[in-house]
Amino acid sequence: MVVKEVMEREFLTVSPDMGVSEVAKIFLERGKDCALVIDKSGKLIGIVTETDLIFQEKNIHIPTFFTFMDSFIILENLSKLDEEIKKISASKVEEIMTSEDIITIGPDTPVNDAATIMIDKKVHHLPVVENGVPIGLITKESLLKALVREYEKKK
Repeated sequence: MVVKEVMEREFLTVSPDMGVSEVAKIFLERGKDCALVIDKSGKLIGIVTETDLIFQEKNIHIPTFFTFMDSFIILENLSKLDEEIKKISASKVEEIMTSEDIITIGPDTPVNDAATIMIDKKVHHLPVVENGVPIGLITKESLLKALVREYEKKK
């Protein structure tokens, strides 16, 4: 069985300049937990999830440091703190979406491979793309539905 047989064909898409609160309302109204972010040409440029939205309520982790001879020595990466501050103060989708290292699959990817990717990469949504344009979405729910169908066929 391949992904195009089980993927969700109806999925949310949003623009990068859409407001964060607007996306949150859409998630609640439509019972979704993810949206694919597309540019004006329809190409996938990011993904935004409920977790990204909830991140704005997170407490900021202040890096651990110590003083030595009147100097501060920081024991953690400050770029992570900078990223967290940007996400917490974000007002637009482009500021909170995942845009680097987006994991995507093609429509002819075997369902077993999609499941493996989701588990190994610890992701809950896999955009299905052709020529950079999203045509579907694999979720935990769509994989479970495929599993149930296969199980019932074997009965």
